[in-house]
Amino acid sequence: MGEVDSNGLYDWAGQFSEGVAVVGLLKTVTYDEGTEFESTADYYELYLLSENGTAKTLVRDDPWSGASPMEYEAEPIVGTTIESAGYTWFCQNGVLNVNGTPFDTDGNEIKVKGALDDQDIDYYEMTGPCVGGVIPMYGGSAVEDGGQAFYMDKNGNITRKFPRYSESHITRVYAPEQDRIVACKGGYDDNWEWVGGFGAMDMSGNWVIQPVYDNFRYMMSGRFFCDGLWTVQDSTGRWGAVDKNGNVVIPLQYEAMNSFSEGMSAVKKDGAFFYIDLTGKRYSIGAVAGGAVSKADAASMMSDGVAPVYVAADGKAYCVQNVPKNGVLPAIEGTQNLAREVYFPDYEEGSDEIGTLIAVGDIIAVKESGKWGFSKLTFHLDLPDESAMDKWAYDEVCKAIEAGLVPNSLQNQYRSNITRADFALLLTEVATTITEKDLETLVKDATGKDLDTLEKAAPFTDTRSTAVIAANALGILKGTGNGKFEPYATISRQDAATMLLRAATAIKADAMEGWGDKIAAANVQFDDGAAFSGYAKEAIQVMAALDVMKGTGANKFSPKETYTRQQSFMTVYRLMTQILDKAA
Repeated sequence: MGEVDSNGLYDWAGQFSEGVAVVGLLKTVTYDEGTEFESTADYYELYLLSENGTAKTLVRDDPWSGASPMEYEAEPIVGTTIESAGYTWFCQNGVLNVNGTPFDTDGNEIKVKGALDDQDIDYYEMTGPCVGGVIPMYGGSAVEDGGQAFYMDKNGNITRKFPRYSESHITRVYAPEQDRIVACKGGYDDNWEWVGGFGAMDMSGNWVIQPVYDNFRYMMSGRFFCDGLWTVQDSTGRWGAVDKNGNVVIPLQYEAMNSFSEGMSAVKKDGAFFYIDLTGKRYSIGAVAGGAVSKADAASMMSDGVAPVYVAADGKAYCVQNVPKNGVLPAIEGTQNLAREVYFPDYEEGSDEIGTLIAVGDIIAVKESGKWGFSKLTFHLDLPDESAMDKWAYDEVCKAIEAGLVPNSLQNQYRSNITRADFALLLTEVATTITEKDLETLVKDATGKDLDTLEKAAPFTDTRSTAVIAANALGILKGTGNGKFEPYATISRQDAATMLLRAATAIKADAMEGWGDKIAAANVQFDDGAAFSGYAKEAIQVMAALDVMKGTGANKFSPKETYTRQQSFMTVYRLMTQILDKAA
C-alpha cells in the first residue's frame, strides 16, 4: 500500500533514526476547479521510508474526516515550514511523532484507546518524544470544556491521566525523565493575557520547579536534565540553568544557551558565543590559527568531544575540542571548511535564537570554493590538563586514554560520579579494544544474534543505547527490574567491582584461569566486609587481589560509596593490563 520507489527523488526528507525516516513528495491540489473560485495549494504528502528502500503512505484516521494520507502545507500561513517542523519527526524508542500524530516503525498510526474522564476523544496530539515506553499526549472532546494531558503506551492504552485543563490549566506534558515531569501550565486571565509557563513536577504531580519559565531546551532523545541541569529562559528572555529541585545553578543572564552536553554548554552574551562548564566557568572558542577568536557568532553542542562553531568575520565554520587549554577550547586543524549551512541551518546574523543545531559525526560536510563534499573526521582528543582531575589519578587516566579505552564523549567531568549508561559505554569500549573485535562481532559470537535484532527487541523501556544493549547481551550489566535499566543512576563501588569481573569474563575468560593463585595468595580481607552485598563479595575479592580496585583507606573498601569517572578509567586500564599480561 502506498509504496514509493526509493530510487526516486523526494521533495523533502527527514533524518533516519531507528531504521526509518519521514519523507515527502510535493503535490498541487486544485479547489473548485472550473469555477470562478478555483485555486491551488501545494502540499507535501508524507511517507515513511525504511532502510530496505520502500516507503509507506502515512495515513491518519481523523475523527471527523476519516482515514486519509497525511499532508503538510508547503508554505503555511500559520505555523512553521516543513524543514523546521520536520526536525522533530524522527523515531525515538520505536515511536515517531509526525506533526503530532504517533506512528510505529511500520508506519501504522498508534490510536488512543479509551476515554478521558468520561469524555470521548475527538482530537489528540503527541506532545513530545516517547521515553521509557511512555508517549506524552494531549487531547479531548470538542464539545467538552478543555482538553486533558495524558500518557499512553505503545499500544494506545491510556496509562495516566493528568487533571483536565479546566481544573489544572496543564496544556502539555512530556515523558518522565529522571523522576521529573516537565509540563506547561497556563491560561488566560480576565484581560485575555496569557499567564503561566513551563516547570517540572515530581512523579506524584506536585510542582517541584514552578511553571514560571517561558522556554527551555532539551535533547530530542527526551533528556531535560542534561548533566543534571535544565536550560530554561525567563520572562525577560534570559537563559540559565536549574537543577532537578529548581535551584538556579547557572544564573539566567545569557542571550542564548544550549542544553549541557559532555559537561559544556554554548552560551551567548554581549553578542558573542563562548562555552561554560557546569560551574559556570567560561571558556573561549579557539581560533584555527591558534589562540582565541575575538567573537564567535554560533556554537553548537558537544558530541564525542567535538563541537561545530562559526566565526562570521572569517566566514569559517570549524570544530573545537572539549579539552580546555588555558581557558580555551582549541580548534581542530583541518576542519575549517565545515559547511555552516549544514550545522547551523537556521543561523541568522545577530539573532539570539539558536534554532536548529546539528552535531558533527565521523563524516563531516565541507564546503570549499562554492563546492560541497564530505570528509572523514579522524581525530583524537588532546590529553587533558592535570588540573582536570585529581593528581593521584592523572597518570593512569592518561594511560587509559592513550590505550583507546576511554570514548571521547567521556573525556570530561573526571571527578563526577559515573552513570550506569556511561559505565556500559566504557566497558564495551574496553571489550572492543582488548579483543580487537567490533561490538557487532562480540555480540554475535556471544549470543548468536546481531545487534539490530537485540535493539529491536528493546530489552529496557528507559534506554535504547547500543552500548547498554550490547553490555547486557554480553552479561556485563543487568537491568534493575521491571524492564528498567536506569541509565542515569550512579553506581556503587561494589557494583563497579561486579561489572568489572563480568567484563573480564566476557572479554577473555581464559585469561582468568591463572588468577586463582594470585587471589589466594593475596588473601584480601576488609574490615567492612560485613557490609558487602552477597552478589559482590567474590568480585570485590578478585578485583582487590589483582590491584584493579583498591581500598579507600583504613583497610576499608566502602562498598556502597559512589564511583567516579577517573576511578573508572584507572580501573579499566588496570584490568586491561591484567588480562593482557595473562594472555601473553
